[in-house]
Amino acid sequence: MAKIRIRKWATKYLDENGPSTTEQIAYHIELNSTIGVKSMRSLGSILNSTRGVEKCGRILTRNTGGTYYVNQWRIRQKTEKGDE
Repeated sequence: MAKIRIRKWATKYLDENGPSTTEQIAYHIELNSTIGVKSMRSLGSILNSTRGVEKCGRILTRNTGGTYYVNQWRIRQKTEKGDE
C-alpha cells in the first residue's frame, strides 16, 4: 500500500515540477508525508516500475562523502499513433 502512495506522490511532484532527481523527489516525500521512503534505491526501484515515469538522465553529485550519480526522472511523453 505504501508503494502506491509513493507512486502517486512522486508522479504528482514530477507533474508539477518537471524533471527531478531521485533525491529531490525523496526530500519532497519526506517533508509531506508521515511514512517517507526507506532509501534512494527503493525509491528508484518504485519509480522504475511506475508507468508514466521514465529516466531522462544522470546527474553527477559531489559531497563530502564522495562523488556519485543520481538518476533524473520525468513524466513520460505521450506519443501519437500515426503513420509508422
